[in-house]
Amino acid sequence: MIFFGIKYYGICYNINCMVASHPSAAAIPIHYNTDKKVLNAALTTIGYIKPADAKVIPIRNTLDLQEVLVSEAYLEEVENRKDMHIVGIIKEMQFNEKGDLLPF
Repeated sequence: MIFFGIKYYGICYNINCMVASHPSAAAIPIHYNTDKKVLNAALTTIGYIKPADAKVIPIRNTLDLQEVLVSEAYLEEVENRKDMHIVGIIKEMQFNEKGDLLPF
């Protein structure tokens, strides 16, 4: 899966407050030993969408959403927005030898 970084120039609202609006409905997530296994498991749940066409946004810090990685499926959408631009180079998602995401 190919990803690229973007920079967003709009206001970054605290998404966590929206997610936590009903904390009693939260469920305990399924656990996998590596990030790669989590991603592969998640991509099996998206129906007829090929993993290469999936819209994925790995977030390193939900308190800082100004720069994030997004999957290649977002490329056209990002290119057509005036409040975003691509930063860095487009490349494959990087994992270490244990299968965990490398810092981005």
